[in-house]
Amino acid sequence: MTPCCTANFVAPEVFRRQGYDAACDIWSLGVRLYTMLTGYTPFVNGPGDTSEEIWAQIGTGKLSLLGGYWSTISDTAKDLVSKMLHVNPPQRLTGAVAATYSSLNRNQSPVLGARWPFYSCSEHYFL
Repeated sequence: MTPCCTANFVAPEVFRRQGYDAACDIWSLGVRLYTMLTGYTPFVNGPGDTSEEIWAQIGTGKLSLLGGYWSTISDTAKDLVSKMLHVNPPQRLTGAVAATYSSLNRNQSPVLGARWPFYSCSEHYFL
């Protein structure tokens, strides 16, 4: 069976055909959070990347949370994103643990202290 997915959001275990569970959804939410915080998806080098190239990047598990937008994002948010995007599903954050993160519990932005979901890229595009 061929996986049916969007390359940017698929968890590594899906394209490796190792099974699917709630950890895959946490991965996809981590990609969404990363995108909300920066304005671009992780594991993509450019607009011409093929699915295979994106999957190869995802498979490495290498994620940069330095420079650019990341310089204005809290350590708590960086920690949350990195643990949601852990390449090893058993070590990936669960939904229950993610809900305990202080930025989420206070309904505060991990960047600006504004009410969630306002984040750094919003000031460039929407304010």
